[in-house]
Amino acid sequence: MRSAGCIVNDIIDIIVDGLKTNGYVKIHNFGSFKVTRKKSRIGRNPKTLETVMISERNVLKFKPSKSILEYINKINDN
Repeated sequence: MRSAGCIVNDIIDIIVDGLKTNGYVKIHNFGSFKVTRKKSRIGRNPKTLETVMISERNVLKFKPSKSILEYINKINDN
């Protein structure tokens, strides 16, 4: 019998492979993951106020499904 940790790792591997291949993964009744590209921009170190160039990079966005949002909001209402 496989442990829950192995199953979770397999699911994560499948999601990562889908993101590498398609840049988008949708899990029914859970949500969708999408890879987007952020442009380079100027940032500021809040401690030293020094300006720094933040390089262009890929970021991962997650959008929960309506059913997950309804469930979370129902829990918070109680």
